[in-house]
Amino acid sequence: MSLPRSSEPHCQRGDILLESLIGMLLMSIIGLGLVYTTSRVSVSQKDMNLHNLVVSKLREELQAGNCASSSFKPVASGETFAIQAHSRNVSLNIDSSTIDQTLCSLSVNAESLGGTICVGATACES
Repeated sequence: MSLPRSSEPHCQRGDILLESLIGMLLMSIIGLGLVYTTSRVSVSQKDMNLHNLVVSKLREELQAGNCASSSFKPVASGETFAIQAHSRNVSLNIDSSTIDQTLCSLSVNAESLGGTICVGATACES
């Protein structure tokens, strides 16, 4: 037996449409959040790689015994960084003998690096 049809028009409420629109809105907010987070991580990683290149170059110069001002241009950056050399003479008195030694440090001051990076024995002392 079939159910009798009502002669009244069926009322459309649109619940499913409203729920799907809210779901799409929430998914788009989550997607935008993921894109923003990914872009911030990417920029941070680029900055850390540049920082690592500069520190490696400064350590390489110190190990080579180069305590002189110079400049270099990392491959990853279009910017040229000026290396400032700092040296200080130190005298040590041990068992009535004096040892004179020159301590050297190198530093780079650049806005793109977030300030000054110092490597060496007398780094950033002043």
